[in-house]
Amino acid sequence: MIRKAIFVLFFFILHYFVKGQIYIGTSLNNAKEYHCYLKINTDSTIVFVYHTKQNEIYGEYVGRIYKSDDTLFRITATMSFGKFDIMRLYTRDTNSYVLNDTDYFCINSNYYQVLNPIKIKYSNGQIVDFDYEKQNCLVLDRRYFNKTKGSDYYFLLSNKVEEFTKEPLSFIERFGSVPSFENGETIEFKIIIKDDKIKSNNVFLLQTGDFVLKKQFH
Repeated sequence: MIRKAIFVLFFFILHYFVKGQIYIGTSLNNAKEYHCYLKINTDSTIVFVYHTKQNEIYGEYVGRIYKSDDTLFRITATMSFGKFDIMRLYTRDTNSYVLNDTDYFCINSNYYQVLNPIKIKYSNGQIVDFDYEKQNCLVLDRRYFNKTKGSDYYFLLSNKVEEFTKEPLSFIERFGSVPSFENGETIEFKIIIKDDKIKSNNVFLLQTGDFVLKKQFH
């Protein structure tokens, strides 16, 4: 029985972890759809990413996966990088001395190093460099970004490579909110792996809510 159990465990490890596994899918959140990616490496480390369609919200976690029973697993992970939105009240701003038809955003040096170089792409296609050496806040040009429909968004272009697409990350930002960058949050949740699918098990700590992912075959 012991030898059989060892063989079964070895087969399980071989099946799930030898080449590493990638699972892709979407959340079951009715309010907002999140695209989710989970990579399980050969050493049981994981990378978990979720984001909205144009990365208004983006969360990237690294951690480990632990086996609980035949199909139930536990994941513990820490956010390595996150981009979220915070609402902005458009009144006179004492920092930039601008009125409510424009905006600015700031970024600290830690996140700048992750994203560097940063560029702003306005809705009309014009691209502007973010010169962090001069200032850590960028006042957006009200001619190109304002509350008028069609000019009420811009893209923040970065040099950070997305774990799964291997493409540089960009984030859309809409009038009424500003980007907020975060890291360090620790999460723990359970998943069920069965029939080449992953289903989360009552995930309530993540913005995504529960999700279903399908194994990708190379």
